[in-house]
Amino acid sequence: DEDFPRSPLLTEDLLDAGEKMIVYGPSESGKSYLVLQLAFELASVGSFFGFDVTRKCRVLVFQSELSISRYQERYAKIATSYPDNLEIALVTIEDLKLDYREGQDAFYEYVTQVNPDVVILDPLRAFFSGDENNSESVERFFTCIAGSQTKEPFTLIYVHHVRKGMIGFQDDAGDKASARGSGLITDRPSTAMSLTTNDAQTQWNLQFTKTRNRTRHPEALKLRVN
Repeated sequence: DEDFPRSPLLTEDLLDAGEKMIVYGPSESGKSYLVLQLAFELASVGSFFGFDVTRKCRVLVFQSELSISRYQERYAKIATSYPDNLEIALVTIEDLKLDYREGQDAFYEYVTQVNPDVVILDPLRAFFSGDENNSESVERFFTCIAGSQTKEPFTLIYVHHVRKGMIGFQDDAGDKASARGSGLITDRPSTAMSLTTNDAQTQWNLQFTKTRNRTRHPEALKLRVN
């Protein structure tokens, strides 16, 4: 009889507080820019391609693809369109492995210090010491996430690469089977968001899949360079 109210972060059931989202696609398709822009929209109560943010979020971003200075440039490029007082914490790190105890303890310290509403991992593979194809390693990763949840559980968003065969612009982008690693990586999140682009990077296809609601999927978005 207990009441468990839902707390959406993005409208149209795209993402609820405490859920998980995977953002996946081929290399150099713009996934990191996409999730960083999503971080700004969540922190500023904005709108993510027409999906409104319902409340202001404190966002904690872990990234390991770029140096601090390079990521600072990327951040500054996007930040010019947003207010200055947003609660976005950025961590550039290469040795945070969440499938092992030492990494789990360090991750928990970050989470308790920042107390985020949303945690972003970019890319997921960097936070594995073991084999991403091994379901036990992936299970340890999700156990770490569950063990780091505070009284108000954070929402997890992580960036993941697909296999090399998924290249170029596709109208039917969203083939989760092409994502690298164990099937747990794509099956655990409630929302999967795939991003593909054409070779010239002038058109993108953004497709959403609700893994817990197979009868309803938000409409795919066609994006063009402006």
